[in-house]
Amino acid sequence: MFDHTIIDKDFSHEMELVRRQYSGNAHGVIEGIGVVNGVYVNPLTRAYWLIDYRIYGPDGDGKINLDHVRGMLSNLVEHKDLPFRRG
Repeated sequence: MFDHTIIDKDFSHEMELVRRQYSGNAHGVIEGIGVVNGVYVNPLTRAYWLIDYRIYGPDGDGKINLDHVRGMLSNLVEHKDLPFRRG
């Protein structure tokens, strides 16, 4: 499972990765840092593990959220031996 989370940094305007982004949790645009998370979920045991994450900073690396997801998927397939299937 992949998720894009905004960490609220409304009072940290001088931090390098803080930018105005839409937050579904806040139901509006906030100052925050974006994180794209990759979580492995075992549907049989309902256990889950964080397997990868990327800081979302398009001003610095030019990547959108889906670029980070593609990178995490490539890393899973090419470097980690984690069993998974799409559902």
